Amino acid sequence: NSFKTVFIKKNNNLEIVLEVHTQLFWTQSVSFLKGEKLSKYTSFSKMDTNLEFLHLCTHLAFQHTYISLHWLYEIALYYDNYCEDIDLDAVKAMAIENQVFHSLQSVLWLLKHKFKFNIQLGEAPNLNYLFEKIFTESFLSNPKSQKFKFICLKNLLKDRLRDNLSYNVGWIASR
Repeated sequence: NSFKTVFIKKNNNLEIVLEVHTQLFWTQSVSFLKGEKLSKYTSFSKMDTNLEFLHLCTHLAFQHTYISLHWLYEIALYYDNYCEDIDLDAVKAMAIENQVFHSLQSVLWLLKHKFKFNIQLGEAPNLNYLFEKIFTESFLSNPKSQKFKFICLKNLLKDRLRDNLSYNVGWIASR
């Protein structure tokens, strides 16, 4: 978690959490600072839409294994709003290049099957079959209550065995 800082503000019964990332993926240092400037009055840039979509998808799936259903809903809203600007072929190519394809594919599967977006999933029949078995409404509403499915999915969403081992050892060490 050295690539992110978490800020929490509590006010009465409301908690606001802001995560600031310096990398897109914990496994690699992918630059996302090449976007267009938000305005001429600031040095802040807007992330490329394809990269932002990929980051949102992999943050939910790869990093957090679907523990918060509202994030999936936010991704669906994002996709609905920006689908004309998102080049899914480019997003898939970036996912393969950065070894987060399984995570992206899981979100795309959910957008297609649960939110009814017209998305071409491409070649991953074994993954799609497993997603169909895992992503039930009861699982999505409380993934940690179905520990076997949760652990299987946590490992399935990593493209490489090395990432699985590294992530699991790091997660256990942080507890």
